[in-house]
Amino acid sequence: MPQRILTRILALTIVALFAVTEVKAQDYIPKEKTIGIEAGYNSKNQSALAGIAFSYRFSHHFRLAPNVQYVFNNKNIDGFSINIDAHVPFGLKNTPVELYPIAGVNYSMWNNKAELFDQDFNNDVSTRQSNFGLNLGGGVGMKFSAHLRLFVEGRYTFVRHFSTAMVSAGIVYSF
Repeated sequence: MPQRILTRILALTIVALFAVTEVKAQDYIPKEKTIGIEAGYNSKNQSALAGIAFSYRFSHHFRLAPNVQYVFNNKNIDGFSINIDAHVPFGLKNTPVELYPIAGVNYSMWNNKAELFDQDFNNDVSTRQSNFGLNLGGGVGMKFSAHLRLFVEGRYTFVRHFSTAMVSAGIVYSF
């Protein structure tokens, strides 16, 4: 699926979710911290990704959420990214569900492996590009207990030469 179509679907889904929801004060736990794992899909090389997610809630409506993700090799491209995102969570009325927009900064390292067909004995060449970028997206989280939460996020990362759309889901432990 082309990257533009994925981006448009993601943006329309986020806008639709925010348009049809009623906002309530989410059960707020002061200084709540979470740590967990995530898995998903990256559109740049059409591959799976895996990561570790952490968050720290400063107030009712502000949470800082750094994460680290590895994008598995496909089409001779793999990657590693470090994200520091800000979430602005708000809950749905009478449910354990919260919605949140995502904005943040990104540092990505992409590895492009290409084969050269010459007479050199070393025919595997690897090039790595590293760049800073920006993240925009949205997410949905659901509390299952006082210490367990599931989430689904969609994010577009604007990085020079390696902009990509990502969809991920994960489970985190809250403490």
